Amino acid sequence: MVSKEKIEKSFLKDETLDSEVYSQLSKIENNGEIRKLLQGLAAIEKRHVRVWRALLGKRKQGIGRPIFANLKILGMLLVRRLLGVAFVVKFL
Repeated sequence: MVSKEKIEKSFLKDETLDSEVYSQLSKIENNGEIRKLLQGLAAIEKRHVRVWRALLGKRKQGIGRPIFANLKILGMLLVRRLLGVAFVVKFL
C-alpha cells in the first residue's frame, strides 16, 4: 500500500513538472491568445505547487525538481510539434 506522504510528494512533483511544461510551451507559442492561456495554466500549476508544499510542510524536504524533468519537458515539446498544443494540454 502506498503511503499518503508518497502520494502527496508525487502530486507535488507532477504539478512542478506541469508548470514547467506550460511555461516552456508559452515561450515558443506564436499565437498570442494561446500564449496567454499557457501562461495562465503555468500560473495555476505554480499555485498548486505552493498548496502541496504547504500541505507537506517539513516533510517536503528532499523534494526538488523531478528526475529527468528536462527530458520530460523536451518530450512534451516534441509531442507539441507532432500533435499540437491542444493535445499536450489535454494530456497534462
